Amino acid sequence: IPTEIGLLTNLLLFLCATNQMTGTIPTELGSLQKLTMLDLHTNLFTGTIPTELGLLTNIYDMSVRDNQLVGTVPSEFGNFSMIGHIWFFDNHLTGSIPFCDGYTAAPRIDCLEIECSCCAERDGTPCNGDEIADSESAGNS
Repeated sequence: IPTEIGLLTNLLLFLCATNQMTGTIPTELGSLQKLTMLDLHTNLFTGTIPTELGLLTNIYDMSVRDNQLVGTVPSEFGNFSMIGHIWFFDNHLTGSIPFCDGYTAAPRIDCLEIECSCCAERDGTPCNGDEIADSESAGNS
């Protein structure tokens, strides 16, 4: 993804799933303040999840699953107030989900690779490993 992506400030959706994209996720995606959906799943991205993605305060759906990402979920993700669905699985991530503490409307997230104490369905029912992330199967690497 070219760094010039950050110049598209009116972009609402960025869908680049299953494109065999390589390299790191550009930090410039954090400049897309109007973005509501970011889908980068099933590519070959490496490195860490950029902390700048935590600036996407209008984001509702985010998927970085099925890549080769390492590290932790950035603490800046605690800024997400609109998030509804988020997928991290099939990477090499560790740690916990930063927006769990005090989050009132629990998003649908996958919790199979990283610690997640807040995983819950919209009705407040706790998730279990078989029903997370819209029933998509997840594997650990």
